[in-house]
Amino acid sequence: MKPQQWMTTALLLATVEATSAGAGSTVAHTTTDFESAFNAGDAGRIADLYTEDAIVVSPSQEIVKARPEIREFWAGKIDSGTSSFRVHPINLREDGDSAYQTAVWNATVTSNGRPSEFYGEMTSVFARQPDGSWKIQVQNWY
Repeated sequence: MKPQQWMTTALLLATVEATSAGAGSTVAHTTTDFESAFNAGDAGRIADLYTEDAIVVSPSQEIVKARPEIREFWAGKIDSGTSSFRVHPINLREDGDSAYQTAVWNATVTSNGRPSEFYGEMTSVFARQPDGSWKIQVQNWY
């Protein structure tokens, strides 16, 4: 499947899932906040979207634990020329105080003045916080 077809399919599935998911609107808000913070270059704001004990597994299999390391991880991605980051949820399931989301993502990486488009997949586990908001507890990018 061509990248454009893949992205179109993912966006259509995301639309169907978002209308039926109980946690969808608030988890979707967290996802939108993530994109906004990333594209603004604000690694601190990104890190605030994770639980204190969160774990991120990057495509390189690097395991990043806890907010301070997660902030540094995302700052490194931003500083390396990654921009125009977008997450396209495919499905979302809520189970009590946890929500599970799979998504596809795309971003532009500019190196030596030349932009390249990258695509991948991700799985996230969200934890409902005492105030009702959702934070990312575990995230695997591939």
